[in-house]
Amino acid sequence: MVRQGDPAEEPFALADDLGLILSRLGTVTRLRLSDALAPLGLTMRQFAVLRALETNQGLSQAALGERLQIGASSMVLVLDDCQKAGWTERRSDPSDRRRYALHLTPAGRRVLLRAKDATTKAQEQLFAPLSPEQRAELSGLLNLLATPGPMVASAADKSAVRAASGR
Repeated sequence: MVRQGDPAEEPFALADDLGLILSRLGTVTRLRLSDALAPLGLTMRQFAVLRALETNQGLSQAALGERLQIGASSMVLVLDDCQKAGWTERRSDPSDRRRYALHLTPAGRRVLLRAKDATTKAQEQLFAPLSPEQRAELSGLLNLLATPGPMVASAADKSAVRAASGR
């Protein structure tokens, strides 16, 4: 029998803490998408790189890292892994010999198609409680928050997040 007011039996209420809700949902979403990508040998960061290069061929490593908010040393590792897998290639930039332009390979396009299919299925499960209209509204609101501004992390923000999370 449940006792009235027993904290262990009451629902974990987050309705008044939007940041905590988004954090928890972000964690669940990241885990589900990572699980969907794992059979393809892709990580979330690699998937993000392939998605970004899909419509932005020729980006520099620095520009891609900035766009995806991935630090320079981590970006090198992700790109090295993508290149070893045959998904991306670095080409000399004819306008600046010091820089490489990043491009998807045909193999990268193929794995990206499979990854998009896998993540779409995972997202359909995650967002099943929402109607198509609600999904579109949520997407619009989240994209509004993700535009440059307070939700886009600065270098200081990234350092603070790493310190707070013990990374």
